[in-house]
Parts: sequence; structure tokens; C-alpha cells
Amino acid sequence: MYIAAPIALVLIGLFALFQLALASGAPFGHFAWGGKYRVLPKKLRISSLVAVVIFGVFAAFILSKTDWLPIINNQFVVQVGLWVIFAYLVLMILANGVSQSKYERYTMTPITALLAVCFLVVAIS
Repeated sequence: MYIAAPIALVLIGLFALFQLALASGAPFGHFAWGGKYRVLPKKLRISSLVAVVIFGVFAAFILSKTDWLPIINNQFVVQVGLWVIFAYLVLMILANGVSQSKYERYTMTPITALLAVCFLVVAIS
């Protein structure tokens, strides 16, 4: 867990920064949200901001499980949350894997898979 948790936190941070960049108008849209737009339209920019919040929640569960920063005090909630996040990440692997964007398929799929493995390791620890 003490290797998987820091890797997960770094990946979460990178995903959050990436989504912030997309929300700010960076031309990396072909790596996300199906890859249809190089610069995201307003609706998808808002979705990117929501994703940043979601990644913050992901980090809170990792930090709480490791007791590095116990944001969530109920360990049952933490454990269930970790499994729910893991399941969500598995769905994201599938979604990225069938994306019409080759950029999203070949970059986000393996990165999301690594993040899912990290969550799995933390959840079973």
C-alpha cells in the first residue's frame, strides 16, 4: 500500500492538473472526453472542473485509508469508497479503451489502468 498510495496520489494530481488545463482552454481535448474537440466547448470545460472535484474526493479516500491525512474518519465508508472508486476506474478503462480518439485510447487507458491497480492495492491492504 505504501507504494501504491503515493503513485495513486501523483496520478490523481496529474489528472486534476490535466483537467484544469482543459477547463482553461488548453488544446489537449483530443486526449479526453472522446477526443472530438481539440479545445473543449463550455459544457465540457465545466465537466472538466467537476472532474477536478471528483479527483479531490479520490485523493481524500487514499489519504484517509493511509492515515496520512484522515479526512474521512469512518473506515467502513473509506473501504466502501475505495471499492466504488476502483469499480468506477474499471469503467473508465473500458470507456477510454473504446474511445474514438486514438490519443485517449493509447494514453488514458493505461494510465487509468495503473490508477485502478493502485486503488485495488490500497483497498485490499
